[in-house]
Amino acid sequence: YRPKTSLTDREHEEIHRQLRPAEDRFAAWDDEEARDKWRGSLQAFVRLYAFLSQVMPYADRELEVRYSFGRLLLKRLPRAERDRVELDGEVDLHSYRLARLGETDIALNQGEVGEVRGPTAVGTRKATDEEVPLHEVIEILNERFGTDFTKSDQLVVEQIIEDGKADAQVQARVAANTFENFSLSIEETITGLMIDRMDRNQSLVTKFLNEDELRRLLTEHIAKRIYEDLKKAG
Repeated sequence: YRPKTSLTDREHEEIHRQLRPAEDRFAAWDDEEARDKWRGSLQAFVRLYAFLSQVMPYADRELEVRYSFGRLLLKRLPRAERDRVELDGEVDLHSYRLARLGETDIALNQGEVGEVRGPTAVGTRKATDEEVPLHEVIEILNERFGTDFTKSDQLVVEQIIEDGKADAQVQARVAANTFENFSLSIEETITGLMIDRMDRNQSLVTKFLNEDELRRLLTEHIAKRIYEDLKKAG
């Protein structure tokens, strides 16, 4: 038996295939007001389910499937007209004015010793990220988002890191990319690994899927660990 590490291309295609009929029916809906009302109802259901799932367990698997389907579908539906920002005709640059706000004398005083240093390596130095242990990351998440992640949650994250490192496609990405490019390419894989653990740690996975900032921080940590560990292993 080989544990599943991430969604395959075929599985991604299957997800899109299942969503396509709902997308097409929504696009063919001529009544914009009805479309907005239906979209709002779906958003309300997804948000309410995500909130309630944090305080009470759900035994209805069908309800969980509907929530996951609705959450994915919302990302693929066009935004409502009222949510779009149209600036055409509202903000136009037709002129500009230069104004002198002040002036000063920067001449050097004759006879005084001074030194002028030119810039060196401007824009070439990269900031170094301090490596933070996972337990400190969990503490930061708990403090910032009011979560109550435990050592068992840390173990789940460590397992995800190990599964990611064992994935041949992930290994190839590490070998061929800088960390910046790798971190962008690994986001979907990490999300898939999280979803795979929904049955074993529903609380952690639900918060990961619904808290954008939490997901960003945790994904960044997991990606960094995978990349650095594989680089060290050669």
